Amino acid sequence: MSLSNLNAIFVLPLLLTTALAQPPTQNRAGLTGPAGPATAELGSLRSQDSRLSGLGDGPESHSMQLYQTVNIQDLNKVLQAAGYDTQIVGDDIRFQVNNVKTWVHLYNCDESHMCKSFAYRVAFNDQGFTSELLNEYNMKRRWTHVYLNANGGPCMDWDLFIDGGVTYQYLVRTSMMWRDLLGNFISSLARKTIQ
Repeated sequence: MSLSNLNAIFVLPLLLTTALAQPPTQNRAGLTGPAGPATAELGSLRSQDSRLSGLGDGPESHSMQLYQTVNIQDLNKVLQAAGYDTQIVGDDIRFQVNNVKTWVHLYNCDESHMCKSFAYRVAFNDQGFTSELLNEYNMKRRWTHVYLNANGGPCMDWDLFIDGGVTYQYLVRTSMMWRDLLGNFISSLARKTIQ
């Protein structure tokens, strides 16, 4: 899919502050969380220690539990809870955001495949973008890292660290924030200017 076709999909990206300012809602699983698409049932998601051990146990487990590590299956279920149709392929979770293929890769994993960080990623085959444009994007947008791949196509990464502990809501919100960051990136590429 070309960037010009995607520009219409991402007219105005939502701001994280808008999502955070919305009142909490109760989803189908009976969990109170941020307003938005986190509606999947999570009763089957279990792990040990601080590794997503409380997901699906009730609203109180989501608001106070800190998750120090995740594995690919846990993160896949979080993405599904956020409304994405996901597929685990090797060490990646692949999913689409408004018809754009993206993926998540986990890092800093131990021998039991529990990981302390992960990165959202997207890559385009379109050429004709300069490193100067992407450098300007990097200077004006602090959340992501953009670059040209070996074929000259623009790419964007967003690294997230959970070592030290994050909440379930944080994990879900990062997937929604990825949608917004991606929309902003695509709009900037389509305009070939950074605002």
